[in-house]
Amino acid sequence: MSKTNAKRLSYPQIALLVETSTSWGRRIIEGILDYSRRNGPWLCMLEPKGIDEPEVLPSGWRGDGIIARIRTPKFAAQLAKLRVPVINVSGIELPKCSFPRVLTDEKLIAKMALEHLRARGFSHFGYSGVNQQNYVV
Repeated sequence: MSKTNAKRLSYPQIALLVETSTSWGRRIIEGILDYSRRNGPWLCMLEPKGIDEPEVLPSGWRGDGIIARIRTPKFAAQLAKLRVPVINVSGIELPKCSFPRVLTDEKLIAKMALEHLRARGFSHFGYSGVNQQNYVV
């Protein structure tokens, strides 16, 4: 094995299990890759995936960690069995899912939007969202 291949294999191998079909997912992936460029490098495994496609880890994957949008208890249980570090980037709270989560601060975003609009002279506001989701404030 060449020195280049030996060095490449020593990089952490991270599976990115986030849909690529939404702008939200692509921005999450972009942020992860930017972090890797500045703090890595990491070898990232990423496969194109739609939001409605089943959550699965490619068979035979062996790596050092996973960053995933975990939306179902079944997927959380599958990832827990792998015994590697997992970071959850989903805003969906699942019972018995104790993976560390990276989330946006929805209340702070709302406060910043309000301050921005008030600074521009607006005084009447409305909001429309999906009430069934726990990340809607």
